[in-house]
Amino acid sequence: MTTHIRSLAFAGLVAASGCASLPQMPDISMPRMSSIGAAAPDRGSAREHVRAAVDYLGDGQEAHARAELSAALELSPNSSSARRLMQQIDSDPRELLGQRARSYTVQPGETMSQLAERFLGDSLMFYALARYNGLDAPNQLSAGQSLSIPRRATVTATSSTPSLALPPQSSAGAPSPTP
Repeated sequence: MTTHIRSLAFAGLVAASGCASLPQMPDISMPRMSSIGAAAPDRGSAREHVRAAVDYLGDGQEAHARAELSAALELSPNSSSARRLMQQIDSDPRELLGQRARSYTVQPGETMSQLAERFLGDSLMFYALARYNGLDAPNQLSAGQSLSIPRRATVTATSSTPSLALPPQSSAGAPSPTP
């Protein structure tokens, strides 16, 4: 029986060495992701697809995020989070957020989501805010970076009436945006 195993091993070795000179064929068992037709893996729920999309957008991977959001909307067509994120991908950020802006210097530890929450009233607007500032990947925000913050009406959590004033900041040395 060991002779049989040796024969099979030898045949496999000969076959493998003969294929070494052949051109490599792409592995057709793995789906290819492209910027046009990226497919999202099955995550089970729209919420999980939205979470994955947020991660992809944070890294600047718009095509993968779009696929995740499309999958989320297939599972839950009324998902407001998926719709808002998709709108940020599809819309011009200047049209979405307005032309008028003020300058703001990023402080250590701040994220684009925190800034979107503070200045736009919605942390999910992080991707539109990043695009507004010409950033491909919101996660690459760094302290000292200067951003343009849109001057637009925001809705605070305690009130449903729009306000043009900035939300109050602590007096612990937090910088305020310059006019």
